[in-house]
Amino acid sequence: MMPSLFFLWAAGLSSAADAAETMVLVPVFQSSDASTDDDALAIRRAVAQAIDGLDSVETVELTTVPAVGDLPAVDYAESCPPGEYVGCAFVLGEAGGVSLAVAGSVAPVDDGRLLVEVHVMDVPQSVDLISFAGEYDPLVQGEEFAFTVASVVAAAARGEVKAGGDIRAVAPVLDGDRAEKQAAGRQLDQLSQEIGGSGDVGDANVGEFIQEKYTTGDLARDMETDGAKPWDRVGMSAQEYLRYKNSKMNLYEWRSRQLGRKGQVLLRGVAGYGKAPSSGSYYGRYGVSTPDFEVEETYAWHSMVDGAAGRAALELGYGVIPELEVGLHVGWMGGRYTEDIARVLQDQQNFPREPKESANSNLYFGGQVLFAPFPVLPVRPVAGASFTRMRGRSIASFTNLSESESRLPEFEAPTSLFFGILPGVEARLGQRVDLFLHVPLNFAIGGNPGDEQRWGAGVLSDEDTAASADPLGSVYAGVQAGVQVRFLGAKLERDNTFDDPEEP
Repeated sequence: MMPSLFFLWAAGLSSAADAAETMVLVPVFQSSDASTDDDALAIRRAVAQAIDGLDSVETVELTTVPAVGDLPAVDYAESCPPGEYVGCAFVLGEAGGVSLAVAGSVAPVDDGRLLVEVHVMDVPQSVDLISFAGEYDPLVQGEEFAFTVASVVAAAARGEVKAGGDIRAVAPVLDGDRAEKQAAGRQLDQLSQEIGGSGDVGDANVGEFIQEKYTTGDLARDMETDGAKPWDRVGMSAQEYLRYKNSKMNLYEWRSRQLGRKGQVLLRGVAGYGKAPSSGSYYGRYGVSTPDFEVEETYAWHSMVDGAAGRAALELGYGVIPELEVGLHVGWMGGRYTEDIARVLQDQQNFPREPKESANSNLYFGGQVLFAPFPVLPVRPVAGASFTRMRGRSIASFTNLSESESRLPEFEAPTSLFFGILPGVEARLGQRVDLFLHVPLNFAIGGNPGDEQRWGAGVLSDEDTAASADPLGSVYAGVQAGVQVRFLGAKLERDNTFDDPEEP
């Protein structure tokens, strides 16, 4: 039981309240586990009512506070991350234009008693004025504890509490291990990164706040309660609410992530390795008659050649819906190019020379669709489909046959067409940046990967014309990874149907 010294001290503070009214907001009291959810809501209401009964202050209803970003104040308070109630209260206090904000946490202790930690904050100065903790029996001491908190608030409104103040000097029975000074520091800094608009309030000394997992049992219990269910208040299904409660995200971030790719422009830089017809080969024989040394016969072919090589690409996509994007890709793939060209003299012994090899490159481009379900998850699967055209290089890129005596054809650059499937995974690295890993599987469906030509007769032997291109495969696999950057995107619209004074 809380000693009477604490309550007598608080009562003395309230007796000298002056007439000047100070605007106060009581937005957040968090429960440390599901068993104290109702107690946290009850003490928040009791504290607000007790403060409203004082002459020197006036409470502001949470439902009248303007939205924080695009999120209604009630939703923002409900979605406050575990242990960050001080920072949330600062943000809501700034939005409501109040002078003081009161927030706290509630945890169960022995024999049905509650341990409550309370913070009173000077919103304009971004300072946690005073923090204290104490135990009470909610069945018989709820109003008494609320009056105590109200008395401290009245003292703060009169300027009798300095920044960092602590009432333990006059009420030493309070649990000193639970009282933390200036907890707003780290919490407000983190919230500033999430929503912007709040200043840094300096160093922090924040104790550990343990939030138990919201289980299917908690879900079943909430289903059996009367009135609106917590998931109904935030526009979710029960299962989605279960995932949200255990996500450690606030409601604004959860809803923002639900928008996924919708309206976004996505740019990906890709690097990878895999099998493809990325090499090339040219075979040519030209027969020269004797003694006039005129070209009498030619035989030539060129073809793409299967190989494994590195690749690099850029992909540009646009999000049609949260889970689906359509886009274009363009890339480059390496390989080798082999030239085997020889002159054959009629009725003479000919000695073939070693083929010449050079570095080859291929350009590929096409369109694709990419499906990424579960946009809220930090790591999520992706699947896609693509249509790609690959263009290799002709012999003209390596040797100028038109200036030689050979009369060998140069052929057009070879091409291949592919239909691909694209399983993979992506992981959120930041608000606008993801890492991804894709495993493309491409099926050859057409194109002109090679050609052959024979002209004249009488010089070349069967051995000279027996060579042919190796057959190409029909399925090609690879792996590729990179960084995905998101631009623009759909805006989160405020839904006024959730401006409900009852918090889930």
